[in-house]
Amino acid sequence: MPVLPINIATNCLSRANAFADQANAMQRKKEGTPQIRNDLRRMAVALGVAALDAYMHSVVLRKINAIKKNPPKSLRRLQLDFGDLADLTNLFIERQRTNSQSRPWVHAKEALRRRLTKETFQTYDQIASSLAMAGVQQGWSQICHHLHLTDAQVRNTLSRINHQRNKIVHEGDIVRLARPRSIKLERINPSQVRKDLRWIEALIHAIDQIV
Repeated sequence: MPVLPINIATNCLSRANAFADQANAMQRKKEGTPQIRNDLRRMAVALGVAALDAYMHSVVLRKINAIKKNPPKSLRRLQLDFGDLADLTNLFIERQRTNSQSRPWVHAKEALRRRLTKETFQTYDQIASSLAMAGVQQGWSQICHHLHLTDAQVRNTLSRINHQRNKIVHEGDIVRLARPRSIKLERINPSQVRKDLRWIEALIHAIDQIV
């Protein structure tokens, strides 16, 4: 059976929860240092957000066959590398010259896959953009309905989680100080990490209802 977007998300979230489980188990057994346990929780947050990002990439790619005859504007505006366009053109010319069967959409999809690796689909606006690429209109309105949350609640929670993820991934979760005399790390709440992973899972399942 083919690997579905939800399978990719589930795999990432399972691994994220495994990091959180390990940190909590170490804390109960008084193993490792607090920093090691908290770094496992930081890895859980980063991988949880990666679940959402990887899921949205997979959704867009899987929707290509359904929307290729009339791609949405957001997908039409996506800029591809000239090298990919040249490869597609040369392949088409070669297939015509040899009178062999051409499958241009296979190569177009691969070009799109490479292009999407340069995009991130983690924030509220980025997810809206990816849903539009997949041909989903008013995506957030439908998602909020499934989650029984307001648009502001979803936007604020997602923004907070992404901010924490970016602090971890890009800054090592180090506290920003004007004139630091020592390195201090941001506090991380074990129970909040669990709640955020469950929230991301619920969000992904809500998106999966509409794509």
